[in-house]
Amino acid sequence: MPRLSLSVEYSKLVITDWDRLKGRDNYELTAGKILFQHLFEKCPEAKPLFGFAITVNPRGTNLLKSTRFARHAKFLIRMVDKTVDMLGAETTSDEEHGRGKRLTDILTELGRKHVAYGVKPEFFPFMTESLLLMLKETIGNPHEDAWNDVFEFLINNMTEGYQHIQKGAMADKYKGKCIQVWKRLSEIQKYKENGGVILFQHLFSKCPETKVLFGFPVDIDPYSETLLQSKRFSIHASFLMEMMEKTVGILGEDDETLTTSLIELGQRHVSFGVKGEYFPFMTNALIYMLKELLGADFSTDDEQAFEHVMAMLIADMIRGQRTVDKDLAGAKKEVVVQSWSKLTKILGYEKKGGILLFQHLFESCPESKLLFGFPLTIDPKSDALLENQRFLTHATFLLTMIEKTVGLLGEADDELTETLLKLGKKHFTYGVRPEYFPFMTQAIIKMLKEMIGGEFTEEEQKAWEDILGVLIADMVRGERMLDMGLASANKNVTSKNWEKLAEISDYDEVAGLVVFENLFKVCPQSKPLFGFKLDFPDSEIRMSKRVLVHASFIIEMIEKALGMLGKDDKELAVFLEDLGRKHIAYAVTPEHMPYMQDSIIHMLKEILGKDNAFTKEDEEAWQLVLSALVANMSKAQREMEMKKIAAAMVV
Repeated sequence: MPRLSLSVEYSKLVITDWDRLKGRDNYELTAGKILFQHLFEKCPEAKPLFGFAITVNPRGTNLLKSTRFARHAKFLIRMVDKTVDMLGAETTSDEEHGRGKRLTDILTELGRKHVAYGVKPEFFPFMTESLLLMLKETIGNPHEDAWNDVFEFLINNMTEGYQHIQKGAMADKYKGKCIQVWKRLSEIQKYKENGGVILFQHLFSKCPETKVLFGFPVDIDPYSETLLQSKRFSIHASFLMEMMEKTVGILGEDDETLTTSLIELGQRHVSFGVKGEYFPFMTNALIYMLKELLGADFSTDDEQAFEHVMAMLIADMIRGQRTVDKDLAGAKKEVVVQSWSKLTKILGYEKKGGILLFQHLFESCPESKLLFGFPLTIDPKSDALLENQRFLTHATFLLTMIEKTVGLLGEADDELTETLLKLGKKHFTYGVRPEYFPFMTQAIIKMLKEMIGGEFTEEEQKAWEDILGVLIADMVRGERMLDMGLASANKNVTSKNWEKLAEISDYDEVAGLVVFENLFKVCPQSKPLFGFKLDFPDSEIRMSKRVLVHASFIIEMIEKALGMLGKDDKELAVFLEDLGRKHIAYAVTPEHMPYMQDSIIHMLKEILGKDNAFTKEDEEAWQLVLSALVANMSKAQREMEMKKIAAAMVV
C-alpha cells in the first residue's frame, strides 16, 4: 500500500531548499541540465527514454547544445516545481490527509503514464540520487533526510500506479466487469447514438480544445442544437461508441492482439493532433456516460473496473504515440543516417533506387500510378514505364527528396516538422491520401533491402520503420490542416470578419480591387489570365471595367464558399473541385493559387486592420480556411492533368 501522508516537518524543509534554488538566475535550465547529467551517468539506459543515443556523453557539447535536451531539462524541473508546490498546500491545511490523498492520486496516475514512456520502477532511485547531487551543486547543503523521505513517498505512489498497469497485475475480474457492463449497456435502445452524444458533450465541456480535433469551433456550445443537428457530430458519436465496443470485445482475448491494436491507434491519433493529456478526459467522459445511461446498474465496483482498464488501454496508446515522437526517435536517427550512407556508395543509386522504390509502390498500391500520370494497367516492370523519361525523372526526384529529409534528421526538430507539414499540404493537392503512406514505407524498406543487401540489418529496418512513422505523422498532420472539417471549425471567425467587411458600401468592388492590386503586384504573370498584357500598369487597375467585373466575381465566389462552409463539407468540396476544373480552361494552374490566397489575406488586413478588426488569430483562421479551399481546387486540377497524361500513354 502507498503512504497516504507526509511528514509536515520534512515537507517544509524540502520547500525551503527548493525556494533557495528558485532564487537563482535561470534555475530551470541550469538545474535541469545538471540533474540530467547525473541521471545519464548513473543510469545510461535512461538516455533513449528522452530520445538520446545510449552512447551520448552526458558532459559532451553535443548534448549540452541540444535544444531538445534544454527542453527536457526545463520540463523536468517544472514537474518537480509543481510537486513541491503541492507539498506546501498539503502541509498548510488542517485536512492534511485529504490533500495527501489528492497528491497520492496524481502520483499514481503519473506512475501509470510512465509505463507508456518505458520508465521502470528501478529507474526512480537514480532520479532521487541525481536530484540530490544537483541540489548540492546549486544550493550547497540540502536537507538530505527530508528529500529522501519525500522521494520515498513519491516513488511508492508512482510505483503503485505503475504496477496497476502491468497486465499481469490487472485482475481478470476488471476485464470481466467491463464486458458485463457493456453487455447491459447494449440492451438499451439506441445506446450508441445516445451514448456517443453524452460522451462527446461531457468531453467537450471538460476539455474544450478537443472540439477542434473533430472539426468544430472551440466556442461551440456542447449542448446547442447547432452541434446536435450536425451530421458530422452524429457520425463521430456513433463511430466512437463502435470503437469502444470493439475494444471491450477484445478485452477477454489475446493481450498481445489488443496491445498491437492500441499502439497502432495511438500512432494514428498523433496525426489527428490528439495529445496524451486528452486521454484522462476521455476516461472521465466514458464513465460519466455509463452512469447517465445505466444509473443504479453502474456500481462503484464497475466504475473502478473501467478506471483500471482504461488506464491500461491509455498506457498502450501513449506508447504508440511515443513511437512517432521525435524525441524517442532521436536515438534512431543515427542508424538511419548511417544506413543511407551505405546506399550512397552505390554507383547511380538515385536512379536505381528510385526505380525500385516506384516498382514496389506501384505493385503494392496500383492506384498510386494515377498520381504520377500513369495508367492503372501499366506493368511496373515494363519497358514502356522504364524507358519513360517522366518516370525516370519522378524516380530520381523522389530519392533526392528522401535524401534531403534524411539530411534534416540531424537538424532542429522544429525545422524538420515545418518541412514535413508543408510537404503534407502539397501532397494533399496531388491527391495523395493518408492510407497511401504505409505503402511508401514498405516500398522504401524493400528498396533498401535490395540495394544494400545483407548490410541492411534488422536494427536498421526497425529504425527506418520508426523514423518513417514520425515523418508520416507530420505529413498527415499537414494534410489534415487542409481538411474541410478543420476549416469549418474556424467558420465563426471568418464569418465575423466577412460580416464586418460587408458593412462597407460596395464592399465587393472595394475588396476585390485591393485583391487584384496585390495579385498583379506579387504575381505579374497572372495578368494575362484575366485578359491583360504583362505590362498593364498598376495605375490603371482601378479604372478598368474588366478588373472591376473580375473583382466583384472573386468576392462573390469567396462569399459563396464561406456560406457553404460548415453546412455540407462534401457539397463544398464538389463546388471547389468543379471551380478548379473550370479554371483550367482559363490557364490557371495550382501554382497561381497561393498568390490569390495571400492577396485575400492582404485585403482583409488592409481594410479591416485599420480598425484593429483583423487580429493575428483571425489571420491564422483565414490561412487555414483558404488553404483548404485552394487545396481542393488545386487537387481537382492536378487529377485532371494526370488523367490526361495517363490516357495519352494508353493511346
